[in-house]
Amino acid sequence: MNLVKIGKYISLLLRHRPEAEGLHMDEHGWVDAQELIDALARKFPGFDRDVLDRIVAENDKKRYSYSEDGTRIRANQGHSIDVDVEMPEAEPPETACWTPASETTVERA
Repeated sequence: MNLVKIGKYISLLLRHRPEAEGLHMDEHGWVDAQELIDALARKFPGFDRDVLDRIVAENDKKRYSYSEDGTRIRANQGHSIDVDVEMPEAEPPETACWTPASETTVERA
């Protein structure tokens, strides 16, 4: 089973086209995990929750997350569809952020 290929398809479904497999996504981007598993098992025989867990856990960019109870899944970022992933708004720091520079670099500025 090609996990990279399946992972890319999951990304397509959860970030751009949930309707391609008839998935029902809420306003926060959540999809029922079993619904996703069933859809993927039709396309990739042998696909099950263990395979999905492995893809979620091993994704180096941490693209996906489960709900606290594990019944729903969503992409964490990169949606082309309108979703609110419920991330807290961040404020920029009040102080400037300086990076180290040599005296020569500073003198040229």
